[in-house]
Amino acid sequence: MKKIICTLLAAMVLLTVSACSGKENTAKSPDNTGASSQTEQSSDAVSSESSPSSDSNVSLPAVEEAAFNSDKDYSGTITSKFLDVSKLSDKTKSCVVDVLNGDKLTVNAEGKISIAKGITMDFTAAICKDGTNSSFNMNIAGQGINIIRNDKGTYLLDDENKTATLTKNDASDTNESAFYSNPAANKVVSFIAGIFGSDPITYVKSGAEVFEGEAMSYEEYAVGKTSIKLYYNGSTIKYAVIDKDGAVSSVKVNTLTASADPKSFTVPEEYTVKDK
Repeated sequence: MKKIICTLLAAMVLLTVSACSGKENTAKSPDNTGASSQTEQSSDAVSSESSPSSDSNVSLPAVEEAAFNSDKDYSGTITSKFLDVSKLSDKTKSCVVDVLNGDKLTVNAEGKISIAKGITMDFTAAICKDGTNSSFNMNIAGQGINIIRNDKGTYLLDDENKTATLTKNDASDTNESAFYSNPAANKVVSFIAGIFGSDPITYVKSGAEVFEGEAMSYEEYAVGKTSIKLYYNGSTIKYAVIDKDGAVSSVKVNTLTASADPKSFTVPEEYTVKDK
């Protein structure tokens, strides 16, 4: 139980930013035209499925080609371990990667995860982390889990009965390493990243369109035949849409910030705490 928070957090990181395994040494180049052509069809399908008709009166933002000028060192981070960060734009690195690799993190997201073409599950998730303190609340298809970790131990909350079962820390907990070097977290991230295969991530294009009733800019990436589109309102990420062989998952990012509310790491007063 003592590693479960970091493990689940790692999984949510992957769901949020659609991180993919594999690396190569070249930046964006004309060779990306192949990736563009193979993802055009799937991305258009996502757009037509989730967006209003093209005659919408909503004004689209100006399209700005993605910039890849940042030379920040991401070595030693969980992101760089499974993703060639150089293939992400400066905006995505600043808005998403920098936040996810920070010591403080709050994520609130919801959406639909596709387990096969035409089969999706609704989910909601809320994650908060500050050093070794963390909280995780997730519900998938009506099945939920609510966990809090602090200096006393790890609490498994039963929201229906208002109880919290405590597993106390042992001596090793005081020396727990940073999240991105946590072995359990790396295992689950590696597993999920492996779902995408060994193909490297490739930048495809930037654009603007109406998605879920909002006029937004987007950046599209490809991992093999999988299309990934990140939608932005200005510099704030709003959605991540993954189309893998027609199985479309959509994540709405309600909150992604490098901050943490201390109340997130305390058991509510109305809950009865019991030892495991």
